[in-house]
Amino acid sequence: MSTPKSRNNLAHKQPRLPTRAARDPAITLRRDRGSEDHSIIVDISHAYWDAVGIDSLISSEDVARTLKYLDNFNPQNNLIFAEVAGEPVGFTRVHWHQGSNGRRIYTHLTRLIPENEEQRVYRLLLQFAEKRLRNLAKRHSESIPKHISTTHAKTDRGRSAILEEQSYLLERHFIDMLRNLAQPIPTHPVPDGIEIRTAQPEHYRKILAAMDEAFQDHWGHRPLTESGIRWYFGSSQFQPERWKVAWDGDQVVGTVLSFIDAEENRRFKRKRGYTEDIAVRKPWRRKGVARALIARSLLDLAQQGMDEAALGVDTQNPSGALSLYRSLGYVDVRQYVNYRKVLTF
Repeated sequence: MSTPKSRNNLAHKQPRLPTRAARDPAITLRRDRGSEDHSIIVDISHAYWDAVGIDSLISSEDVARTLKYLDNFNPQNNLIFAEVAGEPVGFTRVHWHQGSNGRRIYTHLTRLIPENEEQRVYRLLLQFAEKRLRNLAKRHSESIPKHISTTHAKTDRGRSAILEEQSYLLERHFIDMLRNLAQPIPTHPVPDGIEIRTAQPEHYRKILAAMDEAFQDHWGHRPLTESGIRWYFGSSQFQPERWKVAWDGDQVVGTVLSFIDAEENRRFKRKRGYTEDIAVRKPWRRKGVARALIARSLLDLAQQGMDEAALGVDTQNPSGALSLYRSLGYVDVRQYVNYRKVLTF
């Protein structure tokens, strides 16, 4: 499940945009224009992903839902577009959230159409993002540790170089993994006392709450919110008929919230399912719960005609997820890097 998102009211006045900087006379920045910009976000995102080797797909509806539920976000203040000769070539989005580890994280996300003043545009958007995030951070308690954070594909080395010039430090690696479903899928027994049941509507929120609890000790965890639940229930990823949920009596102990993105499969001419939100609550870890849930999820996807299963993982996951996935036949296909720096004033 994508990270839960919510909306709060923010600034009382709009930040000033650094339009037409003297050193970049061809580049202008403008504010969000609402729904008419959603298709532009889609087009820029797809162009950027194609350039860095990310085989993902979004729609204008996905954009609208994300912007509606994004943490502490006001599109008029926190979403801007870069144009070259009047044509949109990139955008940046900023927001913040309170992490479970006590740190407050101020995030910027930028996507660009490649080879169109790319580095110059990125530097200008980064300048806006940092200024905006610093202004937001000044309103918050000085006693809370604050960090600026951004994540991108490792293949985007130009972006990494610019961030390192600006005193960002590489903090984390993430990996996309694939599992060929034509390979034998082993059977792994469910631990004694554990039962895998079909998810029922009256249990959906309880299942999500258990998953949220299991992720609390993971890096970058954001507590689940009501708006986050609504975002997920409206998402194409919400396919509870494919979930595998482990129970110990009336306690949810583990989850694999699988889904199939049919539109994505048509676009890329493949048959892929996702085994995501793999979580086991602490008292039930190291007992084989996750292994049993994943094996059943893989078998289920294969029976539905899928050729491969995908997931994403934090390489420093504290529960040893990376080694578990590799032992189940998943292989690395793509890396992402997270850069952070401490906010100082």
